[in-house]
Amino acid sequence: MSDWYYAGTDRQTRGPVDRQALLDAIANGSVADGTLLWQEGWPNWRPLSECRDLLGLAPAPPAPPPLPPRMPPPIAVARPTSAPPPGMSSRAVLLLVLGVGGLMALFVIAILAAIALPAYQEYLSRSRLAQVAAEAAPLRAQIDSVLEAGGDCPSNDSDGFKPADAYASTYVQSILVGEFDDDSCGLELVVSGTGRQPLDGKRLWWARGSDGQWVCSSEIEDRYLPAQCRG
Repeated sequence: MSDWYYAGTDRQTRGPVDRQALLDAIANGSVADGTLLWQEGWPNWRPLSECRDLLGLAPAPPAPPPLPPRMPPPIAVARPTSAPPPGMSSRAVLLLVLGVGGLMALFVIAILAAIALPAYQEYLSRSRLAQVAAEAAPLRAQIDSVLEAGGDCPSNDSDGFKPADAYASTYVQSILVGEFDDDSCGLELVVSGTGRQPLDGKRLWWARGSDGQWVCSSEIEDRYLPAQCRG
């Protein structure tokens, strides 16, 4: 196979291009190790980092290890300014101070956890939806080929396409191929298996306009969606 497809920075499919054109795009920085590539016969898109051997490229240099997590500022411990009351030993005072400091530390940790956990859950949702959106890329390229050859909008029953449930993957329950009510041609993906109530069972659509451009939309809240699917 000599034809390649790749996803541009605007998440639009580029191609087909031959091997030399793809190597030129890599050399000028248009295609990076994280860019998704696809060839006919592949079930899924792959990042460039997994395709270097196929292109005759040297392996990418290893990435540096992640930075250590930022630690919260130390908590100042109040020191007694006067002598302990009669009958209280210095050991008891020390234990009391340590106990108060420990409670303050737990309080700060609880606040940080309350802030960080929702942000992390939202990050996971966006990451999983980005993977769902990428599942549509090979089918979009396949539909482009049919329409550009003068054919009608295909469906799951058309030659070269599979039943909706046969496109199921980690976070996709099914992909329906066909015409929308406005006569545009496109895809309907049903999200499943993310473990996130705002996502599972919801739909994401890709519609191809008369100008050949693809538009993404969804019934999912914008804050979870990839940038090209918001609005």
